[in-house]
Amino acid sequence: MSNPSPDREKRRRSRWWKALAALAVGLLLPVAAFPWFLGTPPARRWLMARANRALTPGGLELGSISFSWFGPTRIRDFVLRDAEGDRVAFSRNATWDRNLWQVLFDRPRYGTFVLDRPALDIERRPDGTVDLFETIKPILTKDPWTDLLVRFDRGTLRFRSAGLTEPLTASRADMTLRLPPAPGPLAWHLALSKEPDPAAGAGPTLAIDGTYERWNVPAGTPPDLAVTLAGGQWPWAIEAKDVASTGRLDGWLKFARKGGRWDSEGRLSLLDLNAQGPRLKGDRLKFDRVTGAWDVSANAGKFAIRRLDLTAPVGTVATDGGETPRVRGTLDLAALATRLPHALGLPEGMRPEPEMPRLRFDATYRPEADRIDLAELVLASRYGTLEASGSLSDLRGDQMADLRGTLTPDWNAINARLADRVEPGARVTGKPRGVTLRGSLGRVAREGALKAIDAEIGIELTGADLYGMKLGPTPIVLRARDGALTLDPIETTLNAGTIHLGPVLALDDKDGPALKLGPESSIADAEVNDTVSHRVLSFVAPVLDNATRARGRVSVALKDAVFPLGNDSKRKLMVDGSVVFNDVEFLPGPLAHDRLALIGRDDQPGLKLDEPISLTIADRRVTQHGLALPLGKLTRIELDGWVDFERNLNLTARLPVTSKMVLNRPVLSGIVEGTKFEVPIRGTLQKPEIDKDAMNLALKGFGKALLERSLTQGIPGLIERLAQPRDPNAPPPLTREERRDRRLDRRALRRGEVPEN
Repeated sequence: MSNPSPDREKRRRSRWWKALAALAVGLLLPVAAFPWFLGTPPARRWLMARANRALTPGGLELGSISFSWFGPTRIRDFVLRDAEGDRVAFSRNATWDRNLWQVLFDRPRYGTFVLDRPALDIERRPDGTVDLFETIKPILTKDPWTDLLVRFDRGTLRFRSAGLTEPLTASRADMTLRLPPAPGPLAWHLALSKEPDPAAGAGPTLAIDGTYERWNVPAGTPPDLAVTLAGGQWPWAIEAKDVASTGRLDGWLKFARKGGRWDSEGRLSLLDLNAQGPRLKGDRLKFDRVTGAWDVSANAGKFAIRRLDLTAPVGTVATDGGETPRVRGTLDLAALATRLPHALGLPEGMRPEPEMPRLRFDATYRPEADRIDLAELVLASRYGTLEASGSLSDLRGDQMADLRGTLTPDWNAINARLADRVEPGARVTGKPRGVTLRGSLGRVAREGALKAIDAEIGIELTGADLYGMKLGPTPIVLRARDGALTLDPIETTLNAGTIHLGPVLALDDKDGPALKLGPESSIADAEVNDTVSHRVLSFVAPVLDNATRARGRVSVALKDAVFPLGNDSKRKLMVDGSVVFNDVEFLPGPLAHDRLALIGRDDQPGLKLDEPISLTIADRRVTQHGLALPLGKLTRIELDGWVDFERNLNLTARLPVTSKMVLNRPVLSGIVEGTKFEVPIRGTLQKPEIDKDAMNLALKGFGKALLERSLTQGIPGLIERLAQPRDPNAPPPLTREERRDRRLDRRALRRGEVPEN
């Protein structure tokens, strides 16, 4: 058999290679086309169906997907939806760095999935779950070989939550989520920023990093967790426990939970803090800056405070750390009460003054007993110091306080204030008195201080001297109990007489808080002197102003009295009662002397008050009715009207017509006997003046009355008596100069400048 020719062999080999090439092409074409096929609509729908089954109850939508045997997988119009069908993530372009071979044969190593410029719309539900996390939760498998990195690059964020009064937004959001193989923990990094403020430079930033241990977690122990937060001028708007707050966050904090123990440390500043809400009862809390630095931990219910430094406009807190840390702090009660009067239960109208005390404390925290032992609690002001000690227990509950101490007034400072605000000679003296406080500080914000606290505070007054009135020793005690604030009754002496006051505090009145006195309050038989008559009683009996040699006793009976409390009270001062003068004798001052001169009785050596006067104080005026100055047994001067707090006068004096006013003519004396005329008095206590216009009207009426009386007594008799000749033995009438000298002598006699003949 002969060998085949070379040409024939060549042709045979050519046909074999062609067949082999055709077979290879037939085999490779489907393989090469497979990535293209997976990107077709039918295949894409099939892939999405499998993905949605894996993501149930969430879902996935893809505009297009492009696989490659040699390059990354690319996706257009990537949409991730939560269980309610809401879109939580959208990206126009997404890249998966896995090629098709790795997708098919290198699982569960899933590589890196990148969403470019995604729009994230995330919501935290009322039950605390986050829709984005719940949507991707099914892919967070327990397969220990799973390895996946998800990146959100240059995206935007809107985050909503029941605790936020407005959504948290970021103009740029970068996030990575790392699911490494066991035993690595789940890890994440979130970086947020806002557009920079042209005036402030760089924009606000917020970064949150954390890890979550998914492997080897003992039964009954929460998984280990670590979170770090760093903010740079980051704004927030949060609502929690009926308080809504806004502000900016600046600083950092760390939180770690491991093996049931948690630790936290940080240094944060809250800027432009503004809080309000139902829990604050209409108050608005504003702070420019609140800063804090801390390092604390807790294990099995026991706390350890290694560091705690808090600073706010209303106070500071600092500790030296240790197993039983010593805590020191200060609190500006005036600043706090000014900001939170309603939340602290302060009555309407009672606004604190700058002189309110500052609180300073030195305490030791006892974690095993959940108690703070207060070695020193000091409220110091310019007018006195309260020093107390005790404890605060049940710190995680009602925060029960039990304190005892002493209130020591600074009498020098108090007297200086009285001299400035009341009168130069005002003075009080006293001694320290015990103070107690018990109750629940935790209930203060819920129910108000009066309902939550049982307290007693007061001073031991040993004496007081105001306007010439000398008050005897008496305790002044304020009590808070069963939701009410009360003052103990006051029973002591006043100018050798007695004074009894039954004060009632009306703090919830619609017109504002006030102190009330009723019929049970009175003053009996207080001695009168020149100072009391001029500084106090002259408002009741103006004739006592600048009177001299005043002596006697006075009593006061009240029907009702209201003294407003606080600068904002709508109430007005009101007193209704009577003043009883008991043999009050005096030498008249200018007002009484001038009225006596009108009726020719300016030689009266002394006057006497011995009748009750009705008294009303309202609208800054002291109004009296019934004041009478007896002139012998048959006649008297009556005075009604008011004196205001600025010592202005609006009085009417009813003066008797005396025989001297008609030149001692018997016929005229008989006609005018028993008649009176009114003199309106204006001006001030220092300078009383007659209202001439009103006086003229009064005299016209008086003249008419005289005419009527003269007609009834008979004109002839009047003429006859007037025509009688003058007694030749009568002394000649006084000259003008003699009358003036006699008047000056009488005035000097009243002032005690010359001895009485």
